Amino acid sequence: MAGYTNAGKSSLFRALSGKSVLVEDRLFSTLETTVGRMEASPRVLLADTIGFIDALPSETLEAFRATLSEALECDLLLLMADASDEEEELIRRLSTSVREVQDRLEDDDVDVMLVLTKVDLIDDEQRRRVEALVEDIGLFNPTFVSAHTGKGMTALRDAILTRLHGPALVLRIGDAEDDGKPVAALEDAVRQAGLVLERRLVEGGVELLLWCDGADLERLMAHEPNRFTVVGEGVAAFRT
Repeated sequence: MAGYTNAGKSSLFRALSGKSVLVEDRLFSTLETTVGRMEASPRVLLADTIGFIDALPSETLEAFRATLSEALECDLLLLMADASDEEEELIRRLSTSVREVQDRLEDDDVDVMLVLTKVDLIDDEQRRRVEALVEDIGLFNPTFVSAHTGKGMTALRDAILTRLHGPALVLRIGDAEDDGKPVAALEDAVRQAGLVLERRLVEGGVELLLWCDGADLERLMAHEPNRFTVVGEGVAAFRT
C-alpha cells in the first residue's frame, strides 16, 4: 500500500487486516513498514508504508527510501489517494505518487490498482469529477472506498483477490453416496488448496466461493470427479 501522506493507508490497512496501527492526521504517522495478513484471506500479506511527500525532511529520507523499496517488491501495489482533497491538491499528490513509483519500479509486471479513499466525504457529483481528473493524468478505473463507513470495502477485497488470483470460482461439492468421503473431508481438501471466502448449503451438498490455482483444482477434481462441479465464475455468480 503506497501513496501520499495522509491518504488513509493506515486506516485501510487496519480495515483490511484487522491489525491495529497508529492512525493520525499528520505527516509521517507511519515511519516504517507494517505487515499484516488480509483478514478475508490470510495468505495475502499487506504492507502499510510511509507516505510520499514532495520535499522530504532529511531525517526521514532514508526511512522513506527503505520502506518504498519494500513496498515495490510486491505482486499488487495499491496506489492510494484521498478523494476528498481539493482537486488541484489531489492531482498534485497523485502525480507525485506516480512519479515516485515509476522512478523506482524495476519490475514492469507489478500490477497497480488505484484506490481513492474517504469516499464518504464526497458526493456523487464530486466523485464523477474525481474520476474525470484521474483519467486526465492517465489513471483509470479507480476503486472508491471508505475505511470509516465500510463503503466499497467488499468490492476492494474482491478486486484484490481477483487481481492476484484471477476470477473466483463457485465450486459445488456433492453429498456422499454409500461409503464415499464426507463433504467435510472434501471441503477441507479444497480449503488447503485454495482461498475459500464464502460457503453456503445447497440441495445435495455445499457450494464454495473460492480462488484456486487451475492445476490444484484439476488435481482435486481428478480424485473425486463425481463430487466436484464448477457451477459458476466470478463473485457475482455466487452472490446472486
